[in-house]
Amino acid sequence: MAALIKGWLDDSHRGPVWAVGGYIGGEHRWEHFETYWPMALANHGVPYFHMKEMRDPSGVFSKFCPPNGHLEELADFFGGLAKVIGQSRLVGICSLVRQSDLDRFNAEYSLALEPYPLAAYGCMLLAARENLAGMSIELVFDHVEKAHSKLARAREYADSDKTYEPGICDAVVITPLPKACTWREVPALKAADFFAWEFRRHHENVSEWFDFMDKPDDWDARWDHFEKWSEQKFGGKVPPTRKSAKALLDGNEFYAMIWDYKNLRDAHEARGGAWA
Repeated sequence: MAALIKGWLDDSHRGPVWAVGGYIGGEHRWEHFETYWPMALANHGVPYFHMKEMRDPSGVFSKFCPPNGHLEELADFFGGLAKVIGQSRLVGICSLVRQSDLDRFNAEYSLALEPYPLAAYGCMLLAARENLAGMSIELVFDHVEKAHSKLARAREYADSDKTYEPGICDAVVITPLPKACTWREVPALKAADFFAWEFRRHHENVSEWFDFMDKPDDWDARWDHFEKWSEQKFGGKVPPTRKSAKALLDGNEFYAMIWDYKNLRDAHEARGGAWA
């Protein structure tokens, strides 16, 4: 059955954090996106978008360097891209794995779960939860080393779930971007890069709280603990959001999950300890 919903996903990895994310939507939503995304880029005289290149003073985004001297222009640029995503009614999904928590979990449960496959599996879950019965989803992942084996492992994590959310990912097809194709040729992957990068970057701002070993297990108490930490750290119950991330998230539909130690342990127990 042909995919009725398609998603394009990219990864953002730095240090102990892996994030995999992007957008899903029906064909008509992607058609809208592919029409207006190039227009948003043309409005600022740039040929493409790539977060990793934004600070390169000799690259295509040199006009925005240094960032501190072009804050209004950058806000307008990011806002324009976010507007296209929002008006296309695409749904953002992002799954983030904390390597330190995964290492702890693997050691305690004698497992060898891998960060990228786990993050990809999280995206499968998020996409499937937004799916309608009888529809199929195709998720295309940008190039990553040993992509086929990593996505095969993500499929193992999905197929071995017999008790947590059994069968939820059955309608989700996962595939790597063809080798002959690059992200420069796929505008959707540029939007995915935007979302995955911003989600990882935001998590880095709050990773200190996730590192605390004495956090409560109860969700309400846990959130209260987070708010108190945020007030001490940032002066407010909610940590500040980068302007580029705020433009991307405000008013747009998105879903995310973080594989920290507690969520790994809860999922492990809920699925009966089976991962393969």
